[in-house]
Amino acid sequence: MQCAEIADVEWDPIEKCSNSREGAELLKANGEETSSLDPRVSFIPTIVINHSQGVQKDILKNLLKEVCKVYTEELPEGCTTS
Repeated sequence: MQCAEIADVEWDPIEKCSNSREGAELLKANGEETSSLDPRVSFIPTIVINHSQGVQKDILKNLLKEVCKVYTEELPEGCTTS
């Protein structure tokens, strides 16, 4: 609920999804995907960009920069790789 408030998004749809069958199926599917990562996940959060775990310390330090590095289209405003 705190994250929704910080991100200025409605909590009710999130809660509804998390308590639904679809929410349970999404959680299961993402758990299976996490379990299948190679190399295995050594800590949480592990962030995957384009099917790669990349360098987690760099991703956790500056997610936007790491996403911009692999972006294949014209870089949007605010996207920098330096």
